[in-house]
Amino acid sequence: MRPAIALVLALLASACVAMGPPAVPGTVLRDVPAAPELVVLAGGEVTLGAPADEADRQPNDLMPHTVRLAPFAMMRTEVTWTLYNACVAAEACQPVTPEDPSFAVDERLPVVGITHRQANDYARWITEVTGRRHRLPTEAEFEYALRAGTRTPYWTGERITTRQANFDGVYGRPAARREVFRARPVRPGTHPANPWGIYDLAGNVWEWTSDCWHEGPEPPGRRLAVTGCDRKAQRGGSWNGVMWTLRSAYRVAQAVDEADDMTGFRLVAETRRRER
Repeated sequence: MRPAIALVLALLASACVAMGPPAVPGTVLRDVPAAPELVVLAGGEVTLGAPADEADRQPNDLMPHTVRLAPFAMMRTEVTWTLYNACVAAEACQPVTPEDPSFAVDERLPVVGITHRQANDYARWITEVTGRRHRLPTEAEFEYALRAGTRTPYWTGERITTRQANFDGVYGRPAARREVFRARPVRPGTHPANPWGIYDLAGNVWEWTSDCWHEGPEPPGRRLAVTGCDRKAQRGGSWNGVMWTLRSAYRVAQAVDEADDMTGFRLVAETRRRER
């Protein structure tokens, strides 16, 4: 039986109807054996953005600002081809073909070539079959999870290496400082998790957020929109970017109907789940 078909059957067998208690921060959740793992994050009042003197700061990085986040759960890895193709097999998601077909040969790699709408299609489907509401993260939720309590440019400190994340460690560097350039996505778990147990929030693939794009450096405050726009913010950097694009505050815009081999996604979810 193909992995995607087996996953569909396993998920559908887990039909739920009542609401269970919220999970406590730090808990790793897996609603059924074949579903993505989630880790519960505490939220609270957090400081995000980059100070004016941060190395490699970019014009659209937001200035430091404080936000309050409710507790939520985040997928520990990006959505893989196995997980996404289960939605395709259930006829709830459109098939996706990457520009480089070799990026889809290993179903344990992160799915790429995903538009914003396709990511939302998957969120609706996984919500239905697991009983836990899933959605794309906001920019604030993504940066909070990526930082994992840090205020340095990278979650790893003042710099990050290709032993810690998947990015281009060659371009623009003198020979003595070159690392590696894998030129493709890698399996989740190839590099270490951050202190909160989440993999590849920096590097590997750019990840969609739910927020409409707004220019920096001023934070959007109450002006932030999540619907009615043709560009959304992406976070995290990718396998094709240089080191500074993996900074925790770095952000880019992508048209909602555009997709490429550097773009994937992961979801966040409620800490409560419907139970039998």
